[in-house]
Amino acid sequence: MNLRALCALCVRMNLRALCALCVCLLGALCVSGCVSFDAADARRGQTEAFTNDLARLEAAWLAEPLTLPRCLAIAMTNNYEVRKADLDAQLGRFSRDMAFSAFLPQVSATATRIDYDKNPVLNSQRFTSGGVDVGLALLMPSTWFLYDEARHGRAAAELAAGYVRQGVALQTTSAYYDVVVQEKLVAAHGRQLAAARETAERVAGLEREGLARPWERDQAALLAETREAELGAARRRLAVLRGDLMRALGLSPLADFSLAPPPEPPEAG
Repeated sequence: MNLRALCALCVRMNLRALCALCVCLLGALCVSGCVSFDAADARRGQTEAFTNDLARLEAAWLAEPLTLPRCLAIAMTNNYEVRKADLDAQLGRFSRDMAFSAFLPQVSATATRIDYDKNPVLNSQRFTSGGVDVGLALLMPSTWFLYDEARHGRAAAELAAGYVRQGVALQTTSAYYDVVVQEKLVAAHGRQLAAARETAERVAGLEREGLARPWERDQAALLAETREAELGAARRRLAVLRGDLMRALGLSPLADFSLAPPPEPPEAG
């Protein structure tokens, strides 16, 4: 084996060793990355961050009793459907701007240089060429069609965002007054329960003194139990309606809040 063949063999062996080393390093990196990345831990961290942000917003927005204008302001800022509609409108504006970029001039430049030596000692030749291309897509119908489509898409997204805001405002207003009415119903059921219990105690006392029948005592006790069941149902309904209001505001349904007392109606003049 001559010297040239030996050198070529050494180069091939070195290249093989280098490739094997690169493959081993790449495999080690992949394995270490797969081992170090814990999907459950990453998801847990994202959940904790979202929960902490939501708790911070609740502490800031629910520190004071809620009024209808304040509920509408929170919903227009934090409601998921409103934020999604705003993002869609912003994406529509980006698409319109990207479509408009097709009207900008497109410039390309090329340059070539060739050196040719037929006889390095006696003769040498050099060739150099260059060019600049400028294109403007003003007269291409497809460009206008794409831009018009993007422009209408932006207008449609902004119109849809407006309708979404109106729907969220209506939903928030309805949920707010549902809670107001249900709180009044709970208070009324509470007063009825107190009256029914008082009546049941009075009838029971009269029955012990022989001034009332046993069936009258049982009837009064049954009425008190009925009022208690109605109060429990009203409280459960109130909890559901409070959760619906918080969902409309983009907050946790289990958040604790209070409503400001409604304004007094103006006196008739």
